[in-house]
Amino acid sequence: MRGLLRELNDPHTGLRVIHIAGSKGKGSTALYTERLLGALGLRTFTFTSPHLERWTERLRLEGAEAPPERAFAALSAVRDASDRSGIVPGFFEALTVAGLWLAASERVDWCVIECGVGGRADATNIVEPATTIITGIELEHTDRLGPRLTDIAAEKAGIVKPGAPLVAPRLAPELDRILAARADAAGVRFLRLEQDTRAPSGPGTADAIHWHNGPDGVTAAGPDWHVQTPLRSPGAHMAGNAVLALAAVHALAPTPPQALQRAGGVLARTYLPGRMETLSERPWVIVDGAHTGASATALATTIAELRAPRVHLLLSCSSGKDLDAVLTPLLAAASTITVTRADSTYSLPADTLAAQVRAHGDSLTVDAIEDVNAAIGHACADHPGRTLVLATGSVYLAGAVRAAFMRHGQGSCR
Repeated sequence: MRGLLRELNDPHTGLRVIHIAGSKGKGSTALYTERLLGALGLRTFTFTSPHLERWTERLRLEGAEAPPERAFAALSAVRDASDRSGIVPGFFEALTVAGLWLAASERVDWCVIECGVGGRADATNIVEPATTIITGIELEHTDRLGPRLTDIAAEKAGIVKPGAPLVAPRLAPELDRILAARADAAGVRFLRLEQDTRAPSGPGTADAIHWHNGPDGVTAAGPDWHVQTPLRSPGAHMAGNAVLALAAVHALAPTPPQALQRAGGVLARTYLPGRMETLSERPWVIVDGAHTGASATALATTIAELRAPRVHLLLSCSSGKDLDAVLTPLLAAASTITVTRADSTYSLPADTLAAQVRAHGDSLTVDAIEDVNAAIGHACADHPGRTLVLATGSVYLAGAVRAAFMRHGQGSCR
């Protein structure tokens, strides 16, 4: 990373960055943060991963996918730097360098940078952030981050640096202590989110961010600020991501309370592709990239609130995940299940995943269909007037289902 960036005159130096790590919710938090900054009149560059359908989705300028010609110019600059230096980057590293080059060339006000895997050794950790966010800690990528939650917490805490306050939800005590120790070592504030059973009535104090998700939306209060707004995306987990974004934006520099409340209103109109996204009403199809235990539990809770007569679970999962934690809440919400392989490289074979599903019990019907498009058609043909098709388990599956609907038009999955 340093060698390639040096060939490009170190475009990452001088960028003002919000850096986001976490096991789940990074992309939603990044998009919420992007929208808040835009509502405050600031020009943004956002780097997210993985993409749903096109790699250019990862490079966002001023709240939208970068124009193809600008994305290609950025990647061409990296290719030329690689030719000059002899350094051959991987796919993620190349796009990270391209994004930093693009942000510098566009002279944006703020960058929102999402980690790929972990934090400490992630390619994005080349940046010097003004604020850091850790969205949560779960067992994931254990082959690369370590077998224990404490190992993973230490890796993700590696993004915390001097001069950049840390924002994170309240975690289990042993994980919270790791983040707190890292913040203390860096000499920065640690702002913790606390979910309450009642909405805060006014601004908070000290370093606690209190929030509540109710029928009218999310209400959040931090030091000297208070925001209430509905959200377009349902679910308490999405509300928590919105509050992380609010807290981080306020931590950059004290924002007048009225200005933050006005900016917060943009969250009611924020569209999050692949995250509790309704693609069609007949057949009724929702896609969500949930791939960790906590995100799967939150998704199952939100789906239950929709009271669908029947739920057909369309499932694909990547290797290296805590499958038991993901499957347990999702299977409890399902009437029937189709498993598939959304990505030939990263996703588990359909038969392998089906065996894992059947190991949880034999009371559910499980169909294994390797071809993802055939699996989509099979699921959508299940009582289309009564059934909610929930496609989840990986971002790759969310992207594949979105692509199928875009190819054939909304309302068709054949």
